[in-house]
Amino acid sequence: MATRIDTIRSKQKGAALVEFAVTVSLFLIVVFGIMEFSILIMNVSRANELTRESSRIAIIGSPVCDIWGGG
Repeated sequence: MATRIDTIRSKQKGAALVEFAVTVSLFLIVVFGIMEFSILIMNVSRANELTRESSRIAIIGSPVCDIWGGG
């Protein structure tokens, strides 16, 4: 009788290990997906800021050359 209970417990430990492996892998996929998405959003925001800042500098800044020959 004791061997039967030990066999059931050992099978349950193996099942718990498989469930843990599946759960942890899915959890890590979700966490790394959130991290990658946040990096993507940060890069889009930086690109928007860069284009806004460069257009502001192009409008406000002095020209590199004058097409009218003023120097």
